Amino acid sequence: MTYGAEIKRGREARSLTQEQLAEALNVSRQAVSKWEMDLSRPTREKLARLSEVLDIPPEIWETIDAEQAAAEQPKNVARPWQIATAALGVLCLILAASLAAALWPKPPEAAPEVDNPAGLGDPLPPGSEPTEVSPFPETLSLEPYHDYDFGDWPYGTYDRGLLPMLDEAEALIENTLWEGVLQEAEGGIPTYLRIVRAEPMPETAVNPNGGNPDKLLYNIYLLYAIPDSNGDYLWQIAFRMADNIPCTEAGEEPAVTAFTNVLGKEGFRVDLTSFTGDLDSFYITRRPGGAPALMVLTAGTAWAVETDVDEDGVLEIVYPEIIFTPTYRVSIIDTVAGEDGAYRYTVDLGDLPGLSFAPEKGGFVVTDGQQAVMARYILKSGRLERRPVTDFTAMDYIDAADTILTFVTEDAGILSDGKDPDEVIYTGTHRITHRQRAYLALEELYRMTGLKVHSCYVAASEYGVCFSLLPDGFNQRSFYSAHLPEALGGVGIPSFHITYREMENCEWSPLSATDAACPPDGAERVEALKWTYDRMSLFRTGEVERISGEELTCTNGDLFLCTLQKTEQGWLLSDLYGPYPDGEVNH
Repeated sequence: MTYGAEIKRGREARSLTQEQLAEALNVSRQAVSKWEMDLSRPTREKLARLSEVLDIPPEIWETIDAEQAAAEQPKNVARPWQIATAALGVLCLILAASLAAALWPKPPEAAPEVDNPAGLGDPLPPGSEPTEVSPFPETLSLEPYHDYDFGDWPYGTYDRGLLPMLDEAEALIENTLWEGVLQEAEGGIPTYLRIVRAEPMPETAVNPNGGNPDKLLYNIYLLYAIPDSNGDYLWQIAFRMADNIPCTEAGEEPAVTAFTNVLGKEGFRVDLTSFTGDLDSFYITRRPGGAPALMVLTAGTAWAVETDVDEDGVLEIVYPEIIFTPTYRVSIIDTVAGEDGAYRYTVDLGDLPGLSFAPEKGGFVVTDGQQAVMARYILKSGRLERRPVTDFTAMDYIDAADTILTFVTEDAGILSDGKDPDEVIYTGTHRITHRQRAYLALEELYRMTGLKVHSCYVAASEYGVCFSLLPDGFNQRSFYSAHLPEALGGVGIPSFHITYREMENCEWSPLSATDAACPPDGAERVEALKWTYDRMSLFRTGEVERISGEELTCTNGDLFLCTLQKTEQGWLLSDLYGPYPDGEVNH
């Protein structure tokens, strides 16, 4: 038994969604997801709250600890990548040695050995770089298909007389499942859209195996109307989207979401599920004349995802092909500048053991048993190319991963070391990039304050990261700075500083004390500091033993210096320095 299994069992026993449980605990839905996947562990405070909400006896948590100890599993509260780093290193060494023995001539006796290729054991000498030895191929070939109809699939024409409801306002409204607007441009002529059901048919008429005879199946149509110069418009049929779709109960209507920047276009995605369980996803855009364009249709798939698999800043469409083969095949739709249509590439996930598509981990990745990323591939020049491996993925900063970061490398003075934000840096124990450091720091800010930053400027160096809303220098304008722990490449004593708008009357800070997550009403300073400390991940090193004045001491002897500000909402933490491992402030 694990914490994750028990939390999931308790949640499902009370018919709660992850979102509902997260709301009850005042955490994010992603936090609940991490707990259930055993990617992180709730704090003691959250365990107590989980016991209340899910009616789980507190003794269960002690039983889980005892079982894990009895199984002699290492008690490691760190994330899976810490275990995976060692596992990957051993795997790399074994496979590399096997290949060398089988294929390569033996090197001369005097040839130097590879130093610590996977970061195992003692750190490499300062300034040296690890030699990458990977059992994964540099590239994976893909099957291409040039789709010249992409962007506006032909769907024929329909006589208005097919649907009498077009001239019957009440019947049209009664059978409308969704309506929306495609805008030509700001202030331009809009195109009105409706998805309607028509031509009802009893389910038993098309499903001889049975079913509820009172339940009807419908054909689904997309309608559109464009205002004329007088503002009048006439509904017309764009095309029939599906046959025999159940639309008589709540939840059976189509799921419609707006999209932008998908293969350079914007519009609506419509997901329709048939009574057989097949899912069709329609990507609807606008023709120059105003009529709807069917950009692409992913038919009969379990899901479709819009994600940037070639890292060009534009989202591609990735979806599985439902075919009966021993391997799992995934298709990618991508456009090429200067070429008509689009290319559809097929990825056979059986070509490489462990290869999967996981957008939350970086796209096409190979993971180990702990779900740590061992190899990552991006689409480039019609094939998948392996990217440098780091020890951190989007799973480690899932709440901050969609923040838009702009790195300042020239005018940030000593705050920036000028390195490319995506350059992989080896710290002696981990591989990380400045971009990942920034995301991890923002994740910590989000976890402590509940405040999410949607876009900002970043200056980064070996010490840590600084964040600003303004690009022209960071002098006294960093609303959040974090000197990271040594494991993340930091130097010296870790620390952070948060600037709230109300505290220094600084309009350049996005963080308002009025919106921050605060300790429970009436909490005294000591309680507020402990509450905030328990929400940390990067800086928290042990359980709180005592708090005296500005000092917080852990049971392991680590010492932190903390500054809290009194606001109308309660106490807010603004500064933290530590840990001082010797328990004394002597730096």
